[in-house]
Amino acid sequence: MILAKMNKAQNGFVLPYVLVAIAILSIAGTIAAQRLQRTSRMILQIQSDANSELAMMSAEAKTIFSVLTAVPVVGGLDLNAQSSAVQADSFYSSRSSGDNVPSDLWSGAGQFRQTNTSYGPVLVQYRDGAGLLPLNTAEPKLIAKFLTARGIKSETARGMAAKLADYRDPDHHRRFRGAERGDYRLRDQPPPTNSPLRSFAELDAILGWAEPLATLDRRALMDAAILSPAISGMKTIFVSPELRKDLGLVETNFSLALQQDGIEQSIAGDRYPSNQMRLTFLYRDPSGRFLKRVVEIERKINSLDRPFRKSEVYDAVVSGDDAASAGFGQGTQGTKLKNVIFTPSDRAR
Repeated sequence: MILAKMNKAQNGFVLPYVLVAIAILSIAGTIAAQRLQRTSRMILQIQSDANSELAMMSAEAKTIFSVLTAVPVVGGLDLNAQSSAVQADSFYSSRSSGDNVPSDLWSGAGQFRQTNTSYGPVLVQYRDGAGLLPLNTAEPKLIAKFLTARGIKSETARGMAAKLADYRDPDHHRRFRGAERGDYRLRDQPPPTNSPLRSFAELDAILGWAEPLATLDRRALMDAAILSPAISGMKTIFVSPELRKDLGLVETNFSLALQQDGIEQSIAGDRYPSNQMRLTFLYRDPSGRFLKRVVEIERKINSLDRPFRKSEVYDAVVSGDDAASAGFGQGTQGTKLKNVIFTPSDRAR
């Protein structure tokens, strides 16, 4: 009787312990499963990022090779160096006038092409550097006009443009609405470098720029401007319609339109590309994100050891709408985009 009562009492205590143990094991299993899922997602994301970087690097290598071996012609680059247009415009032409080898023009006015990689297609946009607003050489009035079109108040824009001009010029003479060393010292800010801007991030260091910049789309600003001191003027053939509108260049005679505003900025009618080019890469990774990379390539003339100089502008993840407006998906909308590398199969038959 006594043993039976003890066994019955023990059974009453064992059941709650079993239920608690089961609950603890289930909670631990759930936590372990969640961590495993997070780890799996992290591994997949790391793999996706690695593949995306490889796709971008492959596209960059192919595109840089293509543009460096291309021949500058009116309107852009001819990727087929043996075309009739190139031969007729060169000093080393040995082709008879009867031959008609098609050209493969890649327009420097923002034309898109496509390059195929092992990780999917990458869209590439080429715009000549002379089709962008040169922040290091443009006149203050032209920069003020650009900033006003982007939503900055006219008076503020003129002050920003004057301060930028004082920041980049080599002298210490303060211009109207500008700022020199004394103005920076009064506000406990580092003095101006009195040299060309080296990166877009340096714009925040200019007196009076940080607060207005916060209201602007920084990537849109970088898409429309260039920092290369080698670009001293703009060439209208390469300027985008959006930038023309911002600068008020809607007339046929752009130079006359600027002169009427008191701007003497060089707006050249030269139709040949410069040695500075802006390349924009767009790639859709396996997770559906649209990745954008913007780089600048400067062709070095008579420099076999270093034929080009590359500088990165920015990397970003953009929305599907931004990618579509930038041209992603053009290859599926009526006409197939050409490849960035010319091949004999591209020739007209």
